[in-house]
Amino acid sequence: MNFYDRKFIEFGNSIKSLGWGSSESQKIRFEIINNFIINDCMAKYNSFPPVILDVGCGFGDLNQFFISKYEEIIYFGIDCKKEFIDICKNRFISIKNNFLLGNFVNYDFEKDCKFNWVIASGTFNTYCENWYEIAKKSIEKMFNMAIDGIIINFLFLEKKEDGLISCDPSWIIDNFVNPISKKFVMRKDYKENDFTVCIYKE
Repeated sequence: MNFYDRKFIEFGNSIKSLGWGSSESQKIRFEIINNFIINDCMAKYNSFPPVILDVGCGFGDLNQFFISKYEEIIYFGIDCKKEFIDICKNRFISIKNNFLLGNFVNYDFEKDCKFNWVIASGTFNTYCENWYEIAKKSIEKMFNMAIDGIIINFLFLEKKEDGLISCDPSWIIDNFVNPISKKFVMRKDYKENDFTVCIYKE
């Protein structure tokens, strides 16, 4: 039984099932993601909103965040946990077909399927077997499917917590970022023990 199975059994349809400490903590991270996207759209004079893929979408909370800010958002989510996808489909009925059930690395997307931004918010923060290989393959696939870039966040914990992965920012840059792009921005000034990396297509 993995981290999310245990949490879902304990908390059900609750933000705590996704490993969030609070809705406020989640919102802070979403604001950072949003700022990266908005700044890029303004710099490129792109029309808003872009098409977004949320990898490890959970209950679709990122979609709800965007809805609260913009009249229209083009959002897709994928998660490997059926219970989460079922909640998303019932929560966002008008776009229920935009929620995909499956493992992102192995999911068979349509040929040449692209998104402006591919996002993983908290997706790589929990331990699993072969975590490094899965995270690396996921990030490479995210980058290949992105038109403008990808946004990922990680935890940098002072002390080990059960089921969570702590990553040193410099290690993330060396192992996950530099191999795919030299153009990136890191933010680690918004929340203790949390940092977000925006990796742009060059």
